[in-house]
Amino acid sequence: MRKEKNNCEIPQLSIKGLSTIKLIDDLLIEVQKLSVALAHKFPERLIRSQTSFGLIKLSTLWECDRGTIFRRVNKIKSGQYFKDKRNREALDNLEKNIFQKYGSKKAVNCLNIIHDYRNNKSNGEKFLEDLLKELGRISGEINLTYMELSILLGYYPDYLGHIPINFL
Repeated sequence: MRKEKNNCEIPQLSIKGLSTIKLIDDLLIEVQKLSVALAHKFPERLIRSQTSFGLIKLSTLWECDRGTIFRRVNKIKSGQYFKDKRNREALDNLEKNIFQKYGSKKAVNCLNIIHDYRNNKSNGEKFLEDLLKELGRISGEINLTYMELSILLGYYPDYLGHIPINFL
């Protein structure tokens, strides 16, 4: 321990074995946990095809396979989804799974989106778009990019991509 002027002990940090890339990756993981704040700072991250909360992730949450999710999506988009009692029950199941996975505080907007769809306040296309965006916002499953981290740190977007390889 090292003592400062005011007699406070400052622990010595050992950085042996810590690389720059490991530090950056650890920082990415920690900042990633702030998914709601990131959605406000970078709203476009909710709709980027390569990083958005997509149908495959929705199928896991909805407890169905890929084929089933694509059939459900097609029925929802065509407006045919509520004609079958089984489909209404499946939507109830999705609502329950979202609530259980994310809790009442995070799930409230998703539940409102589902409620609006049930009450014909939004069409199938808008329902799916809004639900996927909201799930991406609250889930923390959309990976933070080096560009976004660079911006958050106050650098130009490609800053972290230009760290010399011998520095890593």
